[in-house]
Amino acid sequence: MAQAEGEVREYFLTRKKRLAFTTAAFTALLAAALAIHLSLGPTIRPPNEVISAYLSGDPVAAYRVWRAASAALAGAALAASGLLVQSATRNPIADPYILGISSGALFAVTLTFIKVPPAPYLVRPAAAAAGGVAAYMITHAIAKRSGYTPSSLALAGIAVGVTFSAASLLPLYIAFFDAQKVLQWFFGSFIGSDPASVAGAAAAAALSVTAAAALSKELTVSKVSDSVLAAEGGRPERVRAAASFAAAVSSSLTVAWFGVIGFVGLAAPHLGRKAVGSGHVGLLLIPSALAGGIITVSADAFAKYAFLPLEIPVNIVVMIVGGPALAAAVMGIAREAGAL
Repeated sequence: MAQAEGEVREYFLTRKKRLAFTTAAFTALLAAALAIHLSLGPTIRPPNEVISAYLSGDPVAAYRVWRAASAALAGAALAASGLLVQSATRNPIADPYILGISSGALFAVTLTFIKVPPAPYLVRPAAAAAGGVAAYMITHAIAKRSGYTPSSLALAGIAVGVTFSAASLLPLYIAFFDAQKVLQWFFGSFIGSDPASVAGAAAAAALSVTAAAALSKELTVSKVSDSVLAAEGGRPERVRAAASFAAAVSSSLTVAWFGVIGFVGLAAPHLGRKAVGSGHVGLLLIPSALAGGIITVSADAFAKYAFLPLEIPVNIVVMIVGGPALAAAVMGIAREAGAL
């Protein structure tokens, strides 16, 4: 017994050391990505000069700061949401994009464009949250009737996502307005960043990170066994429902402000898991959030500068990274299954 307790202590001590190293490394990478992002634009400026100009009230510098902050916070929100969804569903290939949550939120946002005069400012985030939660509930129901395996959950999410993505284009033909409004959300963009969008991204990040931190112990235990969690006084179904709801609302809020940005919630937790070497949600939260910020900030820096004067949608860049991440996750599942 004493030997087992010693091994457990040694395990957590090793993982905490790796967590400290990973956090420091990812923080440095995020800082570097932010510095590069601030520097890039029609004219390249040193990041310290941009910050000084921002503090002096320069609107161009302010926009660069708002956009970089939006990208970092949105990435953290999506990463923490992905960690919540993966832990709640015990599915390493789950994320808000794959499960149809982002597409459901997008569909709800596009419906608000039909209203004339334009809908009140806070209607868009509320609609996105409702649409994202509804899409997740549909995905969950379909998967549950199909055995609730990792593959059935992913396939159900893809089916729901495709349906809502296609439906999101209907307002282009139902209401006659600038198609650019829908396309911006459809492909994801930080172009419209301002103080309000920074606040929205911060709220989304705070929700998913707080939920993951509060539920970390229960989610970690439930990934092993529901019976163990129940024996400790926990309620597995309520824990999963709370985690899924928080993830759906958080990721939907990012859609409301910036449109669909896929695969960040898939890739970032996997990067954190590889770096820390643990599946404990509490240990993975900070590295995953930092990794999410690194991905979105780096992708947006490339999107806004690589093809000047043209800017490409950030979601295109993110999905180029996310595709291989999904392939790696699927192969990892296959290897684990072969080892059992």
